[in-house]
Amino acid sequence: LSPERWDFVRLRGDARQAAVRARIHEGGLYDWQQVAGYLSWLIPDKADRWSCAELCAQALGMAEPWRMDPCSLHRAAQWAHAQTTRA
Repeated sequence: LSPERWDFVRLRGDARQAAVRARIHEGGLYDWQQVAGYLSWLIPDKADRWSCAELCAQALGMAEPWRMDPCSLHRAAQWAHAQTTRA
């Protein structure tokens, strides 16, 4: 992937734990209603389905992954990276 076209954020984490968390949802249905909900708040998401941002947040061990959309996940990842580089 080209850095000119993608933002990369280095995060600390346990890759095995992230894989275990992601595997739990393997084969599950994608939450297209949540994606459509980004366009209109009238469209509710499905509690038993996951979007890619939610799954990534959950795999990273973030609290309340259901709150994450792609933009908020990116910002949360940037914030987490900034916290680890300050220490």
